[in-house]
Amino acid sequence: MSFFSSLGSIRPATLLSLFSFILFSFSSALLAADWPQWGGPSRDFVSQGEPLAENWGGNDPENQGPEKLWERSLGDGYAGIAAVGDRLYTMYRENNDEVVIVLDAGTGETVWEHRYDATPTSKMKLSYGPGPHVTPTVDRGLVFTAGVMGVFHALDAQDGSVVWKRDLVEDLGGDLLVRGYAVSPLIDGDNVLLKLGGENAVIALHRKTGEVVWKTEAAAENSQSSPILVNVKGERQLIAFMAGEVIAVSPDDGRLLWRHKHRSGAVYNIMTPLYLEESQHLFLSSAYGGGSRLLKILPSQDGAGQAPVELWESNRLNVHFTNAVRIGDLYVGSNGATGSTILSALDAETGALVWKSRDVERSSFVQRGDRFLALDHEGRLALLGLSRDGVQKFAEYQLFEDRSFTPPTLVGKTAYARDREKILALRLP
Repeated sequence: MSFFSSLGSIRPATLLSLFSFILFSFSSALLAADWPQWGGPSRDFVSQGEPLAENWGGNDPENQGPEKLWERSLGDGYAGIAAVGDRLYTMYRENNDEVVIVLDAGTGETVWEHRYDATPTSKMKLSYGPGPHVTPTVDRGLVFTAGVMGVFHALDAQDGSVVWKRDLVEDLGGDLLVRGYAVSPLIDGDNVLLKLGGENAVIALHRKTGEVVWKTEAAAENSQSSPILVNVKGERQLIAFMAGEVIAVSPDDGRLLWRHKHRSGAVYNIMTPLYLEESQHLFLSSAYGGGSRLLKILPSQDGAGQAPVELWESNRLNVHFTNAVRIGDLYVGSNGATGSTILSALDAETGALVWKSRDVERSSFVQRGDRFLALDHEGRLALLGLSRDGVQKFAEYQLFEDRSFTPPTLVGKTAYARDREKILALRLP
């Protein structure tokens, strides 16, 4: 009896449940297989998939690193790598041009490029690199990205043709930061949500036309942090970590819900906020004296936002441009702005320092189950276990020789990473 003929013997209700389960599983697999934006599918640097093996090289002393699938040169920049289907999306700089590039994920070969002028002004400080800094966002056939000068593009994902573009600074009055624009786009339905700064802190553009849908009628200096959408007891809030504060607006109309001060000495609030829906806890951290703080976000009442409750603040963890992670009852991140850093863990309930370790340099993290893939600023890739007992380093490999500020992208068993000279793909055991 064939599979299809055997379906006739199954009750309709059971058959419907079977097909629903297959459809759900297939859809979940598609979602898990992509990394379409900054921070991955949920913007929290969590990758779904099988656990990563703790031994990368086996017993062969000549092969202690993961298998390299391909490697190629790439121009300057710190833009992250989006992965959708069989394509990779990122950006780089060549002279005064910024380039959006799409690669074949299996070979690293160029599929298409879009190039445009992005000559920096004399007032910009680019000693740590000229950018670009923004990770492309890929959504329903379109690629959204922005360069250091705030020029925003919506490109056709198939061929790179321009669908529309806007100048966030010249046209819309946004802030031009001395190290360049660095806010990765966030999609909400048919809107592209962006931090703008200036008189209108946050803005929504229509994804198909680039027309302004709403602006937040509140002034706030922009920062390099990218926004997130959170669920607060059934109410959606857009969280934007600005230069001197964190604010929340309604993603439906841009209405300001609340604002809470958090300012670093150098006005560098860069970390993407970390939200835990179950407890409504929002974790923020910045370097140069900004420190860390934990807020409890409250839902609005009668359309008016409520100020969050500050649960604690601590100067024992100062996350600069990397990300922080929540593991169990800890918040963990790289502490410090310059030179050598200390990996530090704070108690989630009290903010007290639980441990610190010099075994891991300043790193960006991607979480897979209870393991963390970490790429440090000196190009070392490591697989870590983080717990209340401290750091366990299972594997480590010198991946790059140049400065590595870009978080890795992890899709299934394949990791994609870049420094300021090249990009590569690795198969992790």
